[in-house]
Amino acid sequence: MLGTIDKIHFSIMSFGVWRQVSKEYPYDFILIRYKTPRINYHPTILSPYCHGQVELFVHDYTPKEALQNPKIILFSKNHAKKILDLVEKEKGNIHHIICVCDAGISRSSATAAAISKILYNDDSFVFDSPRYVPNSHIYNTILKTYYERSEQS
Repeated sequence: MLGTIDKIHFSIMSFGVWRQVSKEYPYDFILIRYKTPRINYHPTILSPYCHGQVELFVHDYTPKEALQNPKIILFSKNHAKKILDLVEKEKGNIHHIICVCDAGISRSSATAAAISKILYNDDSFVFDSPRYVPNSHIYNTILKTYYERSEQS
């Protein structure tokens, strides 16, 4: 149990869906939002229930794929630390973690799966669903960063 919250729920969605629900989202939440670099986005409009957000400008690539294009911005340990810091700070105050990326399939699902694995040792809602194709680099970087941090504590 995390404070007075029994379990945090995860919402994985595309940017288009998030734009439709963002102003009126009725639960205490944090937002982890991926933006593809060099694409113009509408500003993020948050409901008063938002306890914090992390906006990350990274491409949806793995390191092997990025070797072919030096302009690719990969997810890093610093990105993972920002996510983990926000989750740790707010986990007792929120009911939802919302993960958003362009399509709601890869970056956001990898993030939700990794956080759920850390908090509840269960990422099956992502990996058992044909809807998602989690970015393995993001998933593994978040977990590795968390476990390295735990070993130092």
